[in-house]
Amino acid sequence: MIHQRFISFRTFCEGQAIKITPDMEQFAQEGIEKLSQNVWEYGQTVHQREVDGGTYGKRNVKIVPHQKNRNSFGWADPRTGELAIFAIKGQHYSEDYVDFIGHELIHMFDPKLNNPKLASTKWGFEAYHKAGKPLGSVDTDTTNQYYNNPWEQDAFMAQTAREAIRNHKWLYDANWEEIQTSLQKIKPETPWEIAWYKDPKKWRKYLNTVYQELVRRKQQ
Repeated sequence: MIHQRFISFRTFCEGQAIKITPDMEQFAQEGIEKLSQNVWEYGQTVHQREVDGGTYGKRNVKIVPHQKNRNSFGWADPRTGELAIFAIKGQHYSEDYVDFIGHELIHMFDPKLNNPKLASTKWGFEAYHKAGKPLGSVDTDTTNQYYNNPWEQDAFMAQTAREAIRNHKWLYDANWEEIQTSLQKIKPETPWEIAWYKDPKKWRKYLNTVYQELVRRKQQ
């Protein structure tokens, strides 16, 4: 069944999550490099520039290190363009941090969170801020509501698709035919994938996001 679903929206393209653009990826890498230099102070901007969000335009984004005080990597404030990272000088910043920044950049460009007219709606910034628990964290949610929030769907789908392609590329030694065959058999594993799998429409959106990310990576 999963194989058939994957093929179906490869043909029909029912929809996909907001994409992590090449420039968003580049910005994430630049930010991690700046943090790794350890020449920064908490609360002060460590990296800042205009980022290209593709279809969603460009905007100025700044990365600001904060002292870790909760179980998360940080958060994003779409209103101010601040992307906060819980950082410790001298620590190793893995690829997970690049994934995290990409996730938060999706929030920065998400029109649901940037349109003032939508701020008070159930999918606008006020709901995003209230549902943060705290803003940007991911905690255990037995109802799966956190992962089904409209803004988190886009961010988690884009991030997870990127991770899936990277992991499969490593596993199959960049053999794209084998990578695609493997992805056609993809099964839900993470809490958010399991949450989406319960809704055929959301699962189709996720699989299409994975496929479109696969196409983009093959063209690089």
